[in-house]
Amino acid sequence: MDFFRSVSDQICNRLSPQSKTGPAGNFKAQEIANLVWSFATLNYKADGMIENFAPYIVKMCSKGKGTYDEASIARCIKRQEVANIAWSCAVLEEYPKTLMPLLYTALFGQDGKSNPDHLKSIYNDDGIQKQAVMTMFYVSALLLLDQMMRSINQTELILNFPSSY
Repeated sequence: MDFFRSVSDQICNRLSPQSKTGPAGNFKAQEIANLVWSFATLNYKADGMIENFAPYIVKMCSKGKGTYDEASIARCIKRQEVANIAWSCAVLEEYPKTLMPLLYTALFGQDGKSNPDHLKSIYNDDGIQKQAVMTMFYVSALLLLDQMMRSINQTELILNFPSSY
């Protein structure tokens, strides 16, 4: 597992504002999705790696403006990549507050109100793959949990979530 620690350290260094390689070393969305998916597949928790990617992904999908919608997300990331990142967040138990709403918007549309056919046209695909359905449940449950916790003035996820539930 030293290899994964080394990779994680290199990634976090490249994502650092002090990095000499520039902002995030110009990672592509597919590279990010593949990287976090590989860590999640082997259940290797690289503390903070997804959290470090979150601002970069938001910036990439909002063209640096901080706001995004389905169309701006679709221009830089495919839905399968989004599903892989969301699944990785669940497996690795990292739920960046800035990233989860973006993943939700990418999968379900703005505020979850987009017509699936509209999303298919924006992403130019046949819809979310069947194996990504569980990912959709993860993302929905996490956002609902986050909303509930905010309503009771608890701002962090339960410490032992989801492993004890």
